[in-house]
Amino acid sequence: MDKIIYANPIKANETLQDLNQYKPLVTYDNYEEIKKIKKYAPLAGLALRIKVPNTGAMVELSSKFGASPGEAVDMILAADKAGLLVEGLSFHVGSQTTNFQNYVAAINLAANLFKEARDRGYTKMNLLDIGGGFPAPYDDSVKPFRELASLINRELDRLFPKNIQILAEPGRFLVATAAVAVSKIIGKAVRDGKLCYYINDGFITPSRESSSTTATTTSSPSSAGRRESAPSSAPPATPLMWSPWPSNCRAASSSATCSTARTSAPTAMPPRPGSTALRRPRSCT
Repeated sequence: MDKIIYANPIKANETLQDLNQYKPLVTYDNYEEIKKIKKYAPLAGLALRIKVPNTGAMVELSSKFGASPGEAVDMILAADKAGLLVEGLSFHVGSQTTNFQNYVAAINLAANLFKEARDRGYTKMNLLDIGGGFPAPYDDSVKPFRELASLINRELDRLFPKNIQILAEPGRFLVATAAVAVSKIIGKAVRDGKLCYYINDGFITPSRESSSTTATTTSSPSSAGRRESAPSSAPPATPLMWSPWPSNCRAASSSATCSTARTSAPTAMPPRPGSTALRRPRSCT
């Protein structure tokens, strides 16, 4: 458990109770969560998740999670006053982020907050979780990961001392190219002036997250459909619809927005303070 970070800032009381015995590392981004952690998981270490730019991300997360930079240090000191140990900061620039400057802005913001915390007397932070968002190479428009890795390492080397642990959450990036989904078009219809194709694959799960794509979805008893903005003149020549990853259609009702599927994976991290293992893997490559 000392190699896992529970990176969801909002956690169930029961989950905190179960985790407490393992002295987990958990994130938080609000004052109410401090009270919950103090009551149900007082042995946990904390990482404050901060709000950072998500410009250009396929799935924007900054409106859902993250403490505003202006109140971040106040929230660190509040947790400290409650008797909890804040070990560092975390952020997420949004899923499938192709705007690499999001990382530059976020790392610089985190460095400023580390300094502000020190200036206000808090010196116990020793880790930074840079989240995920690393873009999967779905097509040639996605810049090579080595460019992002070089940029991230440069900023970390410039702004943080070597004793600060750096964590990352590469979920989609690790698995997105593992397979290709092939679906067959089983029907078509014009609805509200838009040409819709219905395919024999898809799934629907509840979510409020928005997407940058223009596709929408409807469902039928036997299949999920995908509606695409398209000229009403001619359908594609091929009856097959290929995609680099299955559609992720999220809704509690019969219609939903669609985006490239997001995958999740347990977030590995270096051993917590006190371990003799390597503290800071420097290369993202």
